[in-house]
Amino acid sequence: MRHLPNAMTLMRMVLILPLGYLVFTEHWTWVFWLFVAAGISDLLDGALARHFHWETEFGSFIDPMADKVLCGGLILILALASLIPLWITVLVVLREVVIVGGAFTYQYLFGKVSMNPLLISKVNTGVMIAVLILVLAQLAEIPLIQELAEILLDPWGYFLLAGLLVCSGIAYVFIWSKKTRDNVVTQKTTESEG
Repeated sequence: MRHLPNAMTLMRMVLILPLGYLVFTEHWTWVFWLFVAAGISDLLDGALARHFHWETEFGSFIDPMADKVLCGGLILILALASLIPLWITVLVVLREVVIVGGAFTYQYLFGKVSMNPLLISKVNTGVMIAVLILVLAQLAEIPLIQELAEILLDPWGYFLLAGLLVCSGIAYVFIWSKKTRDNVVTQKTTESEG
C-alpha cells in the first residue's frame, strides 16, 4: 500500500495520452472530468503519503514532474488546437526551460540537486489547474463553471497565470544563482585553506 501514492502519480502522468486524444476528437465532457479526476488524485496521493508517512525520494521527484507533464502537456495540446492563447504556452515552456536548465546546469557543475518546490511554484500550479478547469468547463459547457469562466478567464485568469509564471521563473533563477554563488565561495574557501 505504501507505493499507492507513487502509482497514482504515475497514472496521472500517463493520463496526458488519453487527454490529448480526447481533445483532438473534441470529447470535451470526458476531457473535463478526466482532468478533474487527475486533480483530485494529485491532492489524494499527497495526503496519503503525508498521513501514512509513505513519502519517498522517488515520490518527491515524480510528483512535481507529473504536474509538469499533465498541465504543461495539456496547455500545449490546447494551444495546438488554438483553444488557449499561444503566449501562455510560450511562458509555460520558457519557465520549464529555466527551471530544468538550471537544475541540470547545477547538477553538472556541483553534483546532486536537492530542492523543495517554492511556495510561489505551488500557487502557480494551483492557478494553472484552475485556468485549465475553466477552459475545459467552457468547452464542455459545464453549467455554473462555464458562466464563472466567462467572467474570470479572459483576460484576468490568463494575466494572473502569466504573472505567476514570470515571478516563479525569476524566483528559480534567483535560487539557482544563489546556490551556484554559495558553492563557488565554498570551493574557493576550501582551496585557499588547503
